[in-house]
Amino acid sequence: MQLLLCYTGLYSLQVVRDHVLLNEFFRDGMHCTLFAFTLNTCAYTTEIFAGAIWATPYGEI
Repeated sequence: MQLLLCYTGLYSLQVVRDHVLLNEFFRDGMHCTLFAFTLNTCAYTTEIFAGAIWATPYGEI
């Protein structure tokens, strides 16, 4: 789902099309794929670290 939103959704914004670097980046499908997978991996990693922090008892170092 993120890949579809990244590839079609972000490129449909006029701000992205007007900006030279964003236009070049989002026009290529491989860049959109890597961007979507990076966002997905970062989100899951953040949830893992947040769960580990919440599971640590107060005062434990």
